[in-house]
Amino acid sequence: MERLETSYVVPGVTPQQCFEYVGDADNGTEWNSFAKEVIAHGEEGLGRIVETRVGFVGITFGINGEVTTYEPYSRYGVTSTFPFHAELGATFTAQGSDTLVDSYFQIEPGKFFPVPKMVLRKALKMQFDKDTRSLRACFGQLAEG
Repeated sequence: MERLETSYVVPGVTPQQCFEYVGDADNGTEWNSFAKEVIAHGEEGLGRIVETRVGFVGITFGINGEVTTYEPYSRYGVTSTFPFHAELGATFTAQGSDTLVDSYFQIEPGKFFPVPKMVLRKALKMQFDKDTRSLRACFGQLAEG
């Protein structure tokens, strides 16, 4: 299993703003470079189904996820089991007028990707870092107005 984690502070943005942005499936393609299309089914909250069309290491495929962590304005997470097990989540903690974001991505791809494990690990790390930068930029736009 591969697990990637990061923490950063978002100046001038509340935990509520961060939570709402991440929880809105329409924003998925803005910050998640894996995601080519994101469609949510059902009401906001636990159990909501999130279908994501993904492109990664030359393969395009669909991931069916479910919101498994939903604590308004503090914790959000999605878990998928098809075509492999993966989790993506974040916590949002107020620090004065700023927000501390702790996020992670965890994956157990089995033999789904036809690339050596070291190549996959490096590609995942590069993608996670890129998406973290993109999400930080999106949060920064929330602060600007």
